[in-house]
Amino acid sequence: AGLGLSDSITNNVVPVDWVADTISAILKSPSQWDAIYHLTNPCPAPVGDIVGSIFAAARRNISQWLNIPTLTETDVANNEAFDVHLSAYASYFHNDPKFDRSNLDRVPEVPPTPNMDFESLATAFEFAIQQRFRDATGPANATPHASVVDFMG
Repeated sequence: AGLGLSDSITNNVVPVDWVADTISAILKSPSQWDAIYHLTNPCPAPVGDIVGSIFAAARRNISQWLNIPTLTETDVANNEAFDVHLSAYASYFHNDPKFDRSNLDRVPEVPPTPNMDFESLATAFEFAIQQRFRDATGPANATPHASVVDFMG
C-alpha cells in the first residue's frame, strides 16, 4: 500500500475477548484492584503484518462482493481506493510504547496473551469482513452471529 510504513513499526494488538477475560480476572481479585493495568501484548505485531493481513483478508473475501473471479494481493495493494480507505487508519500505524505489565503479571487467572501473528490477524480481519463490520442496517438489538474467539478456533 502507498502508506509509506516502516517495517520496524509495531502495534500493540490484542483481541477484545482477551481484554474482557483479563478485566474479569482482575475483578475476581479484590486485592489487585488498587493498581494500574496495561492490557497490552508483550509481543507487538509489526505494522507490515497488520497491513499485509488486511490485504490477505480482503483478497480472500472482497472478490465475491466485487464480482471479480480472482483478486490478488497485488490487485489490492495497487488499488488507490483501497489505499484511501486504509489511510483513514494511518494515525494508528505508529510505534506503540512498551508498557509495564508487571501489575498484570501478578494477577491470578489472567489468560495468556494471544499470539497475534500474521495468520491470526488475517483471520480477525476476515471475521470483520464476513460480519460486514457489524452492518448498521441490521436491528440495533440484534444478537451477534459469532464471537471472534469462536471464529478463530
